[in-house]
Amino acid sequence: MSGQDDKQPTFDAWNKVAALYESRFMDLDIYNDSYDFFLGLLNQNATVLELACGPGNVTRYLLQHRPDLEITGIDIAPNMIERARHNNPKAAFETGDIRAIKNRTDCYQAIVCGFGLPYLSPEETAALFADCSGLTAKEGVLYISFVPGDPALSGLQTGSSGDQMYFYYHDPLMIEQQLLDTGWQVHHQLNVPYTHTDGNASTHIIYICIK
Repeated sequence: MSGQDDKQPTFDAWNKVAALYESRFMDLDIYNDSYDFFLGLLNQNATVLELACGPGNVTRYLLQHRPDLEITGIDIAPNMIERARHNNPKAAFETGDIRAIKNRTDCYQAIVCGFGLPYLSPEETAALFADCSGLTAKEGVLYISFVPGDPALSGLQTGSSGDQMYFYYHDPLMIEQQLLDTGWQVHHQLNVPYTHTDGNASTHIIYICIK
C-alpha cells in the first residue's frame, strides 16, 4: 500500500519525530545481544533487508560488527531515510511502505524488522511474514521484534512528543502460528525488559527465525 490510508497519521508522526527518535534510540544497547546472535547466522557478504529502518540505528550496529554485509533499508518516513543515509553512508536506503515489499525482485539472506510490527495489524503482519519468505533464499533468516499483549488493547497512543500513533499489541502464540504458516521456524527467542520515558516498564519479544 501507499498513499493515503488509515495509517497515514501514524506515518506523518514518524516523519515528524525522526530527529527525536534518532537522539533517543541511536545508541540504545539493550538489543545488542539479539543483534549479535543474528549476525552469527549470516554468511560472509550476506545481503540484508531492513524493514522500518528508522534512522539506521540497527544497520549501524550491524555494519560496525560486520562491515562485509550488504544492507538495504526501507522506511515510510522520508526524514528517517535522510537520517539513516547520514548515519550509514555505506548502506542503501529508500523510502517505501513495508506492506509492499512483495513487489521487490531481489533475494536476501536475511531480513530485519525491528519494531515494525507494532504498527501493523495482525493481518498485515501475516502478509509481511509471507512476503519475507518469498524474498529470502533457503535457510534465510528473519529477525522480528514486537510488544506482547492483548490485540484488543491496540489503539491510538500519545508519545512523549505529543503525537498520536496507532499501536498494535500482538499475541505471541498468534505470531508463532503466523510464522509457521509462512515457512518460518523460531530459532531463538529473547525477552528484553524496556523502561519507558514515563517510568513504566514492558517486555519486548524478539524472534530470530530460520526458513
